Amino acid sequence: MVSSKHAARASFLDGQGITVQEMSWIINGIVTGLIGRYIKLGTYAAKYGISIARSILSRVAATAAARVGLLTKISGRILQIAVNVADVYGNFAYNIAAAWDAHDKIPNNGRINF
Repeated sequence: MVSSKHAARASFLDGQGITVQEMSWIINGIVTGLIGRYIKLGTYAAKYGISIARSILSRVAATAAARVGLLTKISGRILQIAVNVADVYGNFAYNIAAAWDAHDKIPNNGRINF
């Protein structure tokens, strides 16, 4: 690739906003991080919530804590699978960023203008 002093690379630093592709990467990272944290929370509740509940609360409360931890883990896995399928078949993060671009300050210019 030949570089010229007159050529400028599109970047968020040029004051024109960020590209739709850059925003799709950001959205994808946020969603992936939130889902990962949600699953870890369910695993933590299933692992540590039971022992604490058994020592402090009655057996009924311990069973309820185990169910909450298990349900959180299961629903987190289902959510992760659904997002992965949506990402493979529809690239949901890019579609969200493109919809944002269609409704921002300068619509449909390939950049998200704040």
